[in-house]
Amino acid sequence: MTEVSTSLTTSQDEITRWSGWPLRQRPAVGLLILGALLLAAYGTWEASPWITPLAVGVPVLVNGRFFFPTRFEATAQGLAATHPTFAPRRIRWDEVDRIVLDRPGVWLVVPTKTHRFSKARIMPVYEDMATPRVASILANHWEPQA
Repeated sequence: MTEVSTSLTTSQDEITRWSGWPLRQRPAVGLLILGALLLAAYGTWEASPWITPLAVGVPVLVNGRFFFPTRFEATAQGLAATHPTFAPRRIRWDEVDRIVLDRPGVWLVVPTKTHRFSKARIMPVYEDMATPRVASILANHWEPQA
């Protein structure tokens, strides 16, 4: 069950919290992935039972953002994401280069260097199923730089 947000309207000075969980948003994809993992476990069990937990556990931990809920907190300073399978991440609003809207939520893009061909850090921000309003929360806190 997703956590209910602390408020329905946001101002730039208040703290807004929500939880997003892609597995609950797309259960059909989750069932397909679970079926593939169980099939891999069944296939490796006869050959080497000790590798079966690795065949199931490693993909679940690597893709933990899909399998476990992520808690988000938007403040006037930035956005923080906490999750059971990775260290908490914080991004200041002035670091965000652009926000890309997507079906399950949004992506915060933070450039790592000023070089033209450098890669960027991307932070997925998932929608809250109870009140889908992540885009409006981010619009209150983040202003595009000219």
